[in-house]
Amino acid sequence: HAERAGDAEGAAVEVAHVVVRNADRLFDAHEARGTCCGRSERRIAQHRNAVPGGFAAAVSADEHAKAADYTVARQKVGIFEFLFDAVVLVWLTLGGGIARIGDVAAEMGGGPIISGTVHVLGLLAVLALIGLPLSIYRTFVLEQRFGFNRTSPRIFLIDQLKGWALGLL
Repeated sequence: HAERAGDAEGAAVEVAHVVVRNADRLFDAHEARGTCCGRSERRIAQHRNAVPGGFAAAVSADEHAKAADYTVARQKVGIFEFLFDAVVLVWLTLGGGIARIGDVAAEMGGGPIISGTVHVLGLLAVLALIGLPLSIYRTFVLEQRFGFNRTSPRIFLIDQLKGWALGLL
């Protein structure tokens, strides 16, 4: 078990080095995305009240403005999600989250194939649970605010469970 712990620590250190070496790329990507979203938001705001000619017969000015506002709101949530995902990545790698999940999987026994499978499934479960509040926010706050949500909490839960079950396949 000591050899496995050494391997896990070595792997965690290697992943940490990759994350640190690529952190500047991560922040450059965020900055580029923010700049791109900023330009997009300005363009959307400029054309918020002008329905494109090809859609004028099918989309009212109010519907077009609502879609523009929703697009901007989704972009803002997307930027938050990007930063949140970066923090989770750092926690999982540098904070030892992946190694801890691996330790729990190894303690369950069953040999390397079983513990490796449990390790991966455990990591996926943690990621799914961490992402759940943002998914709830998008569905029941953001989409509800713009009148796009047709999902009940029961259907949302069933859809989540189906997605997780399919992910196991």
